[in-house]
Amino acid sequence: MNQQTDEMRLYFARVRPLCGEIYATGLVITGDYQRADYVLRETVLRGWQSHRHFRSSRGFSTRLREEARRVALSGVKGPGETPIEVFSTPSVEENPDSLMKLIRLETPLVRRLILLKFGCELHPKALSRVCGVSVRQAEGQLNRFFRRLKRRLPQGERNHLDARLKALCREELQSLGAPDLGALYRAFEAEAAGSDRPMGRMALRAASWVAAALLLLLLAGILWGVAAIVQPARTQDGGVLTTQQDGESPAP
Repeated sequence: MNQQTDEMRLYFARVRPLCGEIYATGLVITGDYQRADYVLRETVLRGWQSHRHFRSSRGFSTRLREEARRVALSGVKGPGETPIEVFSTPSVEENPDSLMKLIRLETPLVRRLILLKFGCELHPKALSRVCGVSVRQAEGQLNRFFRRLKRRLPQGERNHLDARLKALCREELQSLGAPDLGALYRAFEAEAAGSDRPMGRMALRAASWVAAALLLLLLAGILWGVAAIVQPARTQDGGVLTTQQDGESPAP
């Protein structure tokens, strides 16, 4: 038990730096704070069930982000979702000509599309589903945004726009709110120590298979015994033995 507790603590220390981003991903996609909490808890638990397969930090973080998107999108009902306002609070030290400043000049829909695409890494169909617009409209809004950027940015700042947008969007996700890590760890510890543990689930599944096999063998034995009882006894030459009644002479 102590070994498992130590492993859970090491795992949580590994996942802790990503918790804010995972929570914000759930918040931006679902538009709901309670569901964002659920996305975070479920993602952390799913990561625990597969974390032994990922040696590198990059592969592990990529897997957690994929799980967060999957869990969050499973809770999206459609275009009626309440959008979270993003890129709305300017920083005092922000350069008036910076990329962030230009993003803040865009409409709320375009700002949300930018964050969902470059921060949450959603594909066009998912953007359409979350924002309630067609795939063509979502792609058109982003294409026009890029054309405006190229007109407004100085020549020397037009390179590597995708990488710069991803970095800004990650920062924006981190700024949307910090989850209660203490409560998160307590919930994770309780769920991971229960029946949802990988080894616990495997052992339960194996036990169910053994029980099913034993039950089948038992039923087969019962059926064989019943068949042996009700089947009429046969003579060696294949004839059926009959019971002689009292007072009857054997047939010639």
